Amino acid sequence: MTVRTPPRARSSAFSFRRLRPDDARVLTRFLVREPAMNAFFLGQVARDALADEAVAGHLVACFEGDRIVAAVCLGSTLVLSHLEAGTSRAEVLAIFAELSRRSGWLVKVVVGPDAIVPDFIAALGLAADGVMLSREGQLLFEVDRASIMKDARSMALRPAVPHELDTLVAVDLDMVQEELGLDPFTDRAAYRRGWARRIAEWRSWVVGPVGGPIAFKVDQAAVAPEVVQLAGVYTAPAFRKQGLAHHALGEMCHLLLREVRRVCLYVHPSNEAAIRLYRGLGFYEVGRVGSRWLKS
Repeated sequence: MTVRTPPRARSSAFSFRRLRPDDARVLTRFLVREPAMNAFFLGQVARDALADEAVAGHLVACFEGDRIVAAVCLGSTLVLSHLEAGTSRAEVLAIFAELSRRSGWLVKVVVGPDAIVPDFIAALGLAADGVMLSREGQLLFEVDRASIMKDARSMALRPAVPHELDTLVAVDLDMVQEELGLDPFTDRAAYRRGWARRIAEWRSWVVGPVGGPIAFKVDQAAVAPEVVQLAGVYTAPAFRKQGLAHHALGEMCHLLLREVRRVCLYVHPSNEAAIRLYRGLGFYEVGRVGSRWLKS
């Protein structure tokens, strides 16, 4: 399906359209220029989201000739890719914002490179009080086979099992409340379905006895041949300051780095304990991510 480009873009060097399955190669060629920043998109390509918009939303690219210079996922979580150097930021983001308004999606969260998220929010025409929570300057970290701490291993890390769904949902909500100070998940049914799918796909890993308390968890938010993005790294309060996260997260990275070249995640700069943990495991900074939670 072709996206109808707003009139002001028709005299531009850019064109915009919904991506199709046969665009996977040209899209991947663009995304791997910044694989950690574009991990979400690479994960969607791996999940065949180009063939089924129900997976994540509408995937739209900005083309200059036959070359992609920017991409956006239009959905309840709106994700922006990096912009190729020399691309007109104002023009591209204005079109992405207009396409978002026309898409019919109620956007709850905007995520993307920290430098462009504020301009996109402005292009959406949101007033200052339209943003419920702003997370600026989040550190995008990456670890690879050469940098990972070799002795950070743990035999206790295991994939979560389906009957732990309720426990994991409760632990994840505790983590979000602690980190953000609010509960952004208004659609509990969709939230549970997402967690059930993550468990079924072996993308949620934990430390703790089956049927017992979960001491530590880590989730694979995006999985692609080029990169895996981790999220939801959390140690329950009773198990902190024991070295558990160092060994369990290290084990997760070691397992993943057998298959992919890099593992990434991002963290707010105020979370000093997490930053020490990641740097101690061999993660290094490769960019900055911005997030905005919008009011309904």
